[in-house]
Amino acid sequence: MDKNVNGSLLILGNGFDLNCGLKSSFSDYLQTKLPENIWYIILRFAFNQSDKPYQNPVFKPIKKRTILWMDVEDYIKRILYLHRDTTEEKKRLMHFFRCENYISVLELSYMERNNVMYMYNNIQFVELKNYFSRHFSINHIGLNLVSFLKQELVNFENDFKQYIKSISCDEEYKNNSGKILFDLIDNEEAYDVLTFNYTSPDADAVNLLAYGNINHIHGSVEDRIIIGFDSSDITTIEDNRTEMSKSFQKLFFKIENKPLPCKDQIVLLKFYGHSLGNQDYSYFHSIFDYYDIYNNGNVSLIFYYTPYYETDEENVRCRNDYIGRIYDLLNSYSLKATIHNEKSNIIISKLLLENRLFIKEIKKIVKK
Repeated sequence: MDKNVNGSLLILGNGFDLNCGLKSSFSDYLQTKLPENIWYIILRFAFNQSDKPYQNPVFKPIKKRTILWMDVEDYIKRILYLHRDTTEEKKRLMHFFRCENYISVLELSYMERNNVMYMYNNIQFVELKNYFSRHFSINHIGLNLVSFLKQELVNFENDFKQYIKSISCDEEYKNNSGKILFDLIDNEEAYDVLTFNYTSPDADAVNLLAYGNINHIHGSVEDRIIIGFDSSDITTIEDNRTEMSKSFQKLFFKIENKPLPCKDQIVLLKFYGHSLGNQDYSYFHSIFDYYDIYNNGNVSLIFYYTPYYETDEENVRCRNDYIGRIYDLLNSYSLKATIHNEKSNIIISKLLLENRLFIKEIKKIVKK
Protein backbone atom coordinates (compact mmCIF):
# COMPACT_ATOMS: atom_id res chain seq x y z
CA MET A 1 0.00 0.00 0.00
CA ASP A 2 1.33 3.45 -0.91
CA LYS A 3 2.62 5.29 2.18
CA ASN A 4 0.68 8.40 1.25
CA VAL A 5 -2.65 6.62 0.83
CA ASN A 6 -5.17 5.99 3.57
CA GLY A 7 -6.96 2.73 3.02
CA SER A 8 -8.71 -0.18 4.64
CA LEU A 9 -7.80 -3.63 5.88
CA LEU A 10 -10.32 -6.32 4.82
CA ILE A 11 -10.34 -9.21 7.28
CA LEU A 12 -12.12 -12.08 5.57
CA GLY A 13 -13.57 -15.29 7.01
CA ASN A 14 -15.27 -18.34 5.55
CA GLY A 15 -18.54 -16.46 5.05
CA PHE A 16 -16.85 -14.64 2.17
CA ASP A 17 -16.25 -17.92 0.33
CA LEU A 18 -19.72 -19.19 1.19
CA ASN A 19 -21.32 -16.10 -0.34
CA CYS A 20 -19.20 -16.70 -3.44
CA GLY A 21 -21.03 -20.01 -3.80
CA LEU A 22 -18.15 -22.12 -2.53
CA LYS A 23 -19.12 -25.18 -0.50
CA SER A 24 -16.32 -24.61 1.96
CA SER A 25 -18.15 -25.19 5.25
CA PHE A 26 -17.29 -28.23 7.32
CA SER A 27 -20.88 -29.41 6.88
CA ASP A 28 -20.37 -29.41 3.09
CA TYR A 29 -17.08 -31.21 3.41
CA LEU A 30 -18.62 -33.96 5.54
CA GLN A 31 -21.09 -34.68 2.75
CA THR A 32 -18.28 -35.67 0.35
CA LYS A 33 -16.67 -39.08 0.11
CA LEU A 34 -14.03 -38.87 2.82
CA PRO A 35 -11.06 -41.18 3.45
CA GLU A 36 -10.88 -42.89 6.81
CA ASN A 37 -9.75 -40.49 9.50
CA ILE A 38 -10.32 -40.50 13.24
CA TRP A 39 -11.20 -36.79 13.28
CA TYR A 40 -14.03 -37.25 10.78
CA ILE A 41 -15.50 -40.00 12.91
CA ILE A 42 -15.18 -37.95 16.09
CA LEU A 43 -16.70 -34.84 14.52
CA ARG A 44 -19.59 -36.72 12.90
CA PHE A 45 -20.24 -38.29 16.28
CA ALA A 46 -20.13 -34.91 17.99
CA PHE A 47 -22.28 -32.99 15.53
CA ASN A 48 -24.84 -35.69 14.78
CA GLN A 49 -24.15 -35.95 11.05
CA SER A 50 -25.09 -39.60 10.65
CA ASP A 51 -28.07 -40.18 8.37
CA LYS A 52 -28.80 -43.47 10.13
CA PRO A 53 -31.58 -43.26 12.71
CA TYR A 54 -30.91 -44.18 16.29
CA GLN A 55 -32.62 -47.35 17.43
CA ASN A 56 -32.57 -46.62 21.14
CA PRO A 57 -35.41 -44.38 22.40
CA VAL A 58 -33.17 -42.86 25.09
CA PHE A 59 -31.45 -40.68 22.46
CA LYS A 60 -32.86 -37.20 22.40
CA PRO A 61 -33.18 -35.39 19.06
CA ILE A 62 -30.45 -32.82 18.44
CA LYS A 63 -31.33 -29.69 16.48
CA LYS A 64 -29.39 -29.69 13.25
CA ARG A 65 -27.48 -26.56 12.26
CA THR A 66 -24.56 -25.59 10.09
CA ILE A 67 -21.25 -26.63 11.61
CA LEU A 68 -18.99 -23.60 11.76
CA TRP A 69 -15.22 -23.90 11.54
CA MET A 70 -15.00 -22.34 14.99
CA ASP A 71 -17.03 -25.35 16.26
CA VAL A 72 -14.54 -27.74 14.69
CA GLU A 73 -11.52 -25.92 16.08
CA ASP A 74 -13.06 -25.62 19.53
CA TYR A 75 -13.94 -29.31 19.52
CA ILE A 76 -10.40 -30.34 18.54
CA LYS A 77 -9.05 -28.32 21.45
CA ARG A 78 -11.55 -29.65 23.96
CA ILE A 79 -10.85 -33.23 22.99
CA LEU A 80 -7.09 -32.78 23.31
CA TYR A 81 -7.41 -31.21 26.75
CA LEU A 82 -10.31 -33.25 28.03
CA HIS A 83 -8.03 -35.02 30.50
CA ARG A 84 -8.17 -31.85 32.60
CA ASP A 85 -11.92 -32.25 33.03
CA THR A 86 -13.11 -33.52 36.40
CA THR A 87 -16.88 -33.49 35.87
CA GLU A 88 -19.20 -36.23 37.00
CA GLU A 89 -20.18 -36.86 33.37
CA LYS A 90 -16.62 -37.85 32.57
CA LYS A 91 -16.39 -40.16 35.56
CA ARG A 92 -19.70 -41.87 34.81
CA LEU A 93 -18.88 -42.44 31.15
CA MET A 94 -15.42 -43.78 31.88
CA HIS A 95 -16.91 -46.19 34.38
CA PHE A 96 -19.61 -47.23 31.91
CA PHE A 97 -17.34 -48.00 28.98
CA ARG A 98 -14.26 -49.09 30.93
CA CYS A 99 -11.97 -48.26 28.02
CA GLU A 100 -8.52 -46.68 28.03
CA ASN A 101 -7.73 -46.17 24.34
CA TYR A 102 -10.66 -44.35 22.80
CA ILE A 103 -12.48 -43.08 25.85
CA SER A 104 -10.58 -39.77 25.79
CA VAL A 105 -12.13 -38.86 22.47
CA LEU A 106 -15.60 -40.07 23.40
CA GLU A 107 -16.10 -38.23 26.66
CA LEU A 108 -16.66 -34.83 25.09
CA SER A 109 -19.11 -36.21 22.55
CA TYR A 110 -21.10 -37.53 25.46
CA MET A 111 -21.20 -34.13 27.19
CA GLU A 112 -22.01 -32.29 23.96
CA ARG A 113 -25.09 -34.38 23.29
CA ASN A 114 -27.32 -33.24 26.16
CA ASN A 115 -25.83 -35.68 28.67
CA VAL A 116 -27.46 -38.68 27.04
CA MET A 117 -25.85 -41.98 27.99
CA TYR A 118 -24.76 -43.73 24.80
CA MET A 119 -25.33 -47.43 24.33
CA TYR A 120 -23.30 -49.84 22.26
CA ASN A 121 -25.76 -49.84 19.38
CA ASN A 122 -25.06 -46.19 18.56
CA ILE A 123 -23.74 -46.42 15.01
CA GLN A 124 -21.05 -43.77 15.44
CA PHE A 125 -19.79 -45.20 18.70
CA VAL A 126 -19.39 -48.58 17.02
CA GLU A 127 -17.64 -46.92 14.07
CA LEU A 128 -15.21 -45.16 16.38
CA LYS A 129 -14.47 -48.26 18.39
CA ASN A 130 -13.89 -50.35 15.27
CA TYR A 131 -11.60 -47.71 13.80
CA PHE A 132 -9.34 -47.80 16.84
CA SER A 133 -9.36 -51.58 16.78
CA ARG A 134 -8.22 -51.64 13.14
CA HIS A 135 -5.78 -48.76 13.03
CA PHE A 136 -4.55 -47.72 16.41
CA SER A 137 -3.69 -51.06 17.96
CA ILE A 138 -2.49 -52.73 14.74
CA ASN A 139 -0.79 -50.07 12.63
CA HIS A 140 0.38 -47.81 15.44
CA ILE A 141 1.82 -50.18 18.02
CA GLY A 142 3.81 -48.15 20.53
CA LEU A 143 2.33 -44.85 19.33
CA ASN A 144 0.46 -42.91 21.98
CA LEU A 145 -3.01 -41.52 21.42
CA VAL A 146 -1.96 -37.89 21.07
CA SER A 147 0.64 -38.71 18.41
CA PHE A 148 -1.97 -40.71 16.56
CA LEU A 149 -4.43 -37.80 16.66
CA LYS A 150 -1.69 -35.46 15.45
CA GLN A 151 -0.91 -37.58 12.39
CA GLU A 152 -4.61 -37.87 11.62
CA LEU A 153 -4.91 -34.06 11.83
CA VAL A 154 -2.12 -33.73 9.25
CA ASN A 155 -4.06 -36.10 6.99
CA PHE A 156 -7.20 -34.02 7.63
CA GLU A 157 -5.36 -30.88 6.51
CA ASN A 158 -4.04 -32.51 3.34
CA ASP A 159 -7.43 -33.97 2.44
CA PHE A 160 -9.26 -30.69 2.97
CA LYS A 161 -6.63 -28.77 1.03
CA GLN A 162 -7.21 -30.95 -2.03
CA TYR A 163 -10.98 -30.60 -1.62
CA ILE A 164 -10.99 -26.81 -1.32
CA LYS A 165 -8.48 -26.46 -4.17
CA SER A 166 -10.67 -28.52 -6.49
CA ILE A 167 -13.81 -26.43 -5.88
CA SER A 168 -12.23 -22.95 -5.89
CA CYS A 169 -10.68 -22.93 -9.36
CA ASP A 170 -13.82 -22.30 -11.41
CA GLU A 171 -15.08 -19.07 -13.00
CA GLU A 172 -18.07 -18.77 -10.67
CA TYR A 173 -15.84 -18.33 -7.64
CA LYS A 174 -13.59 -15.89 -9.48
CA ASN A 175 -16.50 -13.73 -10.66
CA ASN A 176 -18.39 -13.78 -7.36
CA SER A 177 -15.32 -12.99 -5.26
CA GLY A 178 -14.63 -9.98 -7.49
CA LYS A 179 -18.19 -8.71 -7.02
CA ILE A 180 -18.04 -8.96 -3.24
CA LEU A 181 -14.64 -7.27 -3.12
CA PHE A 182 -16.03 -4.32 -5.07
CA ASP A 183 -18.88 -4.04 -2.53
CA LEU A 184 -16.50 -4.21 0.41
CA ILE A 185 -14.03 -1.71 -0.99
CA ASP A 186 -16.73 0.89 -1.63
CA ASN A 187 -14.64 3.22 -3.81
CA GLU A 188 -11.75 3.52 -1.38
CA GLU A 189 -8.28 4.45 -2.58
CA ALA A 190 -6.53 1.28 -1.48
CA TYR A 191 -6.85 -1.76 0.70
CA ASP A 192 -5.06 -4.84 1.97
CA VAL A 193 -6.63 -8.26 2.52
CA LEU A 194 -6.06 -10.39 5.60
CA THR A 195 -7.85 -13.67 4.99
CA PHE A 196 -8.51 -16.63 7.26
CA ASN A 197 -9.49 -18.63 4.16
CA TYR A 198 -7.22 -20.92 2.18
CA THR A 199 -8.49 -19.55 -1.12
CA SER A 200 -7.53 -16.39 -3.01
CA PRO A 201 -10.15 -13.92 -4.30
CA ASP A 202 -10.20 -12.91 -7.94
CA ALA A 203 -6.65 -11.81 -8.78
CA ASP A 204 -7.80 -9.39 -11.50
CA ALA A 205 -10.08 -7.53 -9.09
CA VAL A 206 -7.38 -7.45 -6.44
CA ASN A 207 -4.71 -6.15 -8.80
CA LEU A 208 -7.07 -3.54 -10.18
CA LEU A 209 -8.08 -2.12 -6.84
CA ALA A 210 -5.33 -2.80 -4.32
CA TYR A 211 -1.99 -1.20 -3.59
CA GLY A 212 -1.21 -3.82 -0.98
CA ASN A 213 -1.09 -7.52 -0.21
CA ILE A 214 -3.27 -10.56 0.25
CA ASN A 215 -2.16 -12.16 3.47
CA HIS A 216 -3.19 -15.75 4.29
CA ILE A 217 -3.27 -16.26 8.06
CA HIS A 218 -3.50 -20.07 7.99
CA GLY A 219 -1.85 -20.92 4.69
CA SER A 220 -3.33 -21.37 1.25
CA VAL A 221 -4.16 -24.11 -1.24
CA GLU A 222 -1.05 -23.11 -3.17
CA ASP A 223 1.21 -24.16 -0.30
CA ARG A 224 -0.08 -25.87 2.83
CA ILE A 225 -2.99 -25.19 5.15
CA ILE A 226 -3.41 -25.22 8.91
CA ILE A 227 -6.35 -26.62 10.86
CA GLY A 228 -5.92 -26.41 14.60
CA PHE A 229 -6.83 -24.56 17.75
CA ASP A 230 -5.97 -21.31 19.46
CA SER A 231 -3.37 -21.90 22.19
CA SER A 232 -3.30 -18.39 23.64
CA ASP A 233 -4.84 -19.60 26.92
CA ILE A 234 -2.69 -22.73 27.21
CA THR A 235 -0.20 -21.97 29.96
CA THR A 236 1.44 -25.37 30.38
CA ILE A 237 3.05 -27.62 27.77
CA GLU A 238 1.81 -31.21 27.88
CA ASP A 239 3.48 -33.82 25.64
CA ASN A 240 2.80 -32.91 21.99
CA ARG A 241 -0.76 -31.57 22.22
CA THR A 242 0.38 -28.01 21.51
CA GLU A 243 1.85 -29.19 18.21
CA MET A 244 -1.72 -29.23 16.90
CA SER A 245 -2.24 -25.54 17.69
CA LYS A 246 -2.29 -23.00 14.89
CA SER A 247 0.65 -21.02 16.22
CA PHE A 248 2.90 -24.07 16.62
CA GLN A 249 2.12 -25.26 13.11
CA LYS A 250 2.84 -21.83 11.65
CA LEU A 251 6.25 -21.83 13.29
CA PHE A 252 7.01 -25.45 12.45
CA PHE A 253 6.01 -25.21 8.79
CA LYS A 254 7.50 -21.70 8.45
CA ILE A 255 4.26 -20.12 7.26
CA GLU A 256 5.18 -16.45 7.24
CA ASN A 257 2.62 -13.67 7.06
CA LYS A 258 3.28 -10.38 5.35
CA PRO A 259 3.49 -7.37 7.68
CA LEU A 260 0.26 -5.58 8.48
CA PRO A 261 -0.15 -2.18 6.79
CA CYS A 262 1.36 0.68 8.79
CA LYS A 263 -0.81 2.22 11.48
CA ASP A 264 -1.00 5.60 9.77
CA GLN A 265 -2.20 4.03 6.51
CA ILE A 266 -5.37 2.33 7.77
CA VAL A 267 -8.54 4.26 8.54
CA LEU A 268 -10.99 1.32 8.30
CA LEU A 269 -10.85 -2.18 9.70
CA LYS A 270 -13.48 -4.22 7.84
CA PHE A 271 -14.62 -7.66 8.96
CA TYR A 272 -16.64 -9.93 6.71
CA GLY A 273 -17.50 -13.61 6.80
CA HIS A 274 -16.35 -14.25 10.35
CA SER A 275 -18.33 -16.13 12.95
CA LEU A 276 -16.32 -14.10 15.50
CA GLY A 277 -15.72 -17.19 17.61
CA ASN A 278 -13.30 -17.10 20.52
CA GLN A 279 -10.91 -19.39 18.63
CA ASP A 280 -9.81 -16.31 16.68
CA TYR A 281 -9.97 -13.77 19.50
CA SER A 282 -6.18 -13.71 19.83
CA TYR A 283 -5.87 -12.57 16.20
CA PHE A 284 -8.56 -9.91 16.53
CA HIS A 285 -7.11 -8.66 19.80
CA SER A 286 -3.67 -8.37 18.20
CA ILE A 287 -5.11 -6.34 15.33
CA PHE A 288 -6.94 -4.07 17.78
CA ASP A 289 -3.71 -3.59 19.73
CA TYR A 290 -1.65 -2.87 16.64
CA TYR A 291 -4.02 -0.18 15.37
CA ASP A 292 -4.68 1.06 18.91
CA ILE A 293 -8.43 1.26 18.35
CA TYR A 294 -9.04 2.81 21.77
CA ASN A 295 -6.76 5.83 21.38
CA ASN A 296 -6.53 6.12 17.59
CA GLY A 297 -9.57 8.18 16.64
CA ASN A 298 -8.74 7.87 12.94
CA VAL A 299 -9.54 4.15 12.83
CA SER A 300 -13.11 2.90 12.47
CA LEU A 301 -14.48 -0.65 12.55
CA ILE A 302 -17.07 -1.99 10.11
CA PHE A 303 -18.60 -5.44 10.59
CA TYR A 304 -20.39 -6.81 7.53
CA TYR A 305 -22.96 -9.59 7.49
CA THR A 306 -25.11 -11.27 4.85
CA PRO A 307 -28.81 -12.12 5.40
CA TYR A 308 -28.96 -15.70 4.11
CA TYR A 309 -32.44 -16.69 5.23
CA GLU A 310 -35.72 -16.64 3.35
CA THR A 311 -37.79 -14.65 5.85
CA ASP A 312 -37.28 -11.21 7.37
CA GLU A 313 -37.86 -12.65 10.82
CA GLU A 314 -35.00 -15.13 10.45
CA ASN A 315 -32.68 -12.48 9.03
CA VAL A 316 -33.43 -10.11 11.91
CA ARG A 317 -32.60 -12.92 14.31
CA CYS A 318 -29.39 -13.55 12.37
CA ARG A 319 -28.42 -9.88 12.59
CA ASN A 320 -29.15 -9.75 16.32
CA ASP A 321 -27.01 -12.83 16.87
CA TYR A 322 -24.18 -11.23 14.91
CA ILE A 323 -24.43 -8.03 16.94
CA GLY A 324 -24.18 -10.18 20.07
CA ARG A 325 -20.97 -11.72 18.81
CA ILE A 326 -19.51 -8.31 17.99
CA TYR A 327 -20.39 -7.23 21.52
CA ASP A 328 -18.72 -10.35 22.98
CA LEU A 329 -15.57 -9.79 20.90
CA LEU A 330 -15.16 -6.14 21.89
CA ASN A 331 -16.15 -6.85 25.47
CA SER A 332 -13.51 -9.59 25.74
CA TYR A 333 -10.96 -7.15 24.35
CA SER A 334 -12.06 -4.57 26.91
CA LEU A 335 -11.65 -7.12 29.69
CA LYS A 336 -8.17 -8.02 28.50
CA ALA A 337 -7.16 -4.35 28.35
CA THR A 338 -8.67 -3.62 31.76
CA ILE A 339 -6.66 -6.45 33.33
CA HIS A 340 -3.57 -4.66 32.04
CA ASN A 341 -4.68 -1.43 33.76
CA GLU A 342 -5.79 0.32 30.61
CA LYS A 343 -9.03 2.28 30.20
CA SER A 344 -10.51 0.13 27.47
CA ASN A 345 -13.36 -1.21 29.61
CA ILE A 346 -15.60 1.42 27.97
CA ILE A 347 -14.44 0.75 24.42
CA ILE A 348 -17.84 -0.12 22.92
CA SER A 349 -19.44 3.07 24.23
CA LYS A 350 -16.42 5.07 23.13
CA LEU A 351 -16.48 3.69 19.56
CA LEU A 352 -20.19 4.38 19.25
CA LEU A 353 -19.92 7.87 20.70
CA GLU A 354 -17.11 8.74 18.29
CA ASN A 355 -19.02 7.21 15.36
CA ARG A 356 -16.31 4.60 14.74
CA LEU A 357 -18.33 1.37 14.94
CA PHE A 358 -20.66 0.26 12.15
CA ILE A 359 -22.63 -2.81 11.07
CA LYS A 360 -23.43 -3.06 7.37
CA GLU A 361 -25.04 -5.57 5.05
CA ILE A 362 -23.51 -7.33 2.04
CA LYS A 363 -26.22 -8.81 -0.12
CA LYS A 364 -26.39 -12.50 -0.79
CA ILE A 365 -25.25 -13.33 -4.31
CA VAL A 366 -28.19 -14.72 -6.27
CA LYS A 367 -27.35 -18.00 -7.96
CA LYS A 368 -28.26 -18.27 -11.61
